[in-house]
Amino acid sequence: MRIIVVRHYKTTSNETGKIIGWGDSPPVKEWRQDINFVNDVLARSKVQIKRIYTSKLRRARNTGLFYANFHNIHKVQHSVELNEVDYGQMSKKSKSWVAQNIPEHKKDPDYQYPDGESFRQMQKRSVAYVLELAKKYPDDVIMIVVHAGVIRGLLCHFLALDYASN
Repeated sequence: MRIIVVRHYKTTSNETGKIIGWGDSPPVKEWRQDINFVNDVLARSKVQIKRIYTSKLRRARNTGLFYANFHNIHKVQHSVELNEVDYGQMSKKSKSWVAQNIPEHKKDPDYQYPDGESFRQMQKRSVAYVLELAKKYPDDVIMIVVHAGVIRGLLCHFLALDYASN
């Protein structure tokens, strides 16, 4: 399986430095610029995407649907296994507040956010899901539309990078 991993469109919470986690936020006005850039790269490389999978979060689903329309894919699959880390009580707080008040934030991948999960837990579920896709579709080109945390988790796993320092 060949996998193309892309991040969802930029949201207003991304722009204002708020943690979204499993919440949602509307796209920024220029959201199509990033998506069109990725589409241009894909068109130049002549990659034929066969399937698209996204997290269940609206920003990833909507981004996946945009790509599906462009690539003439009629069905997009959505899975909670590809969701961003669940920040629990830290959702909607500013990233700077969390960094100042939670010393483990983005330093300890095993730190479990109150009423949420750890980065390692998120990594485990997303890696397992991708490995299942690889078994199911060994010859396909698949796009997954996910989140920054999921991308970090996948890269650290598949490139054997230390999660805590990345």
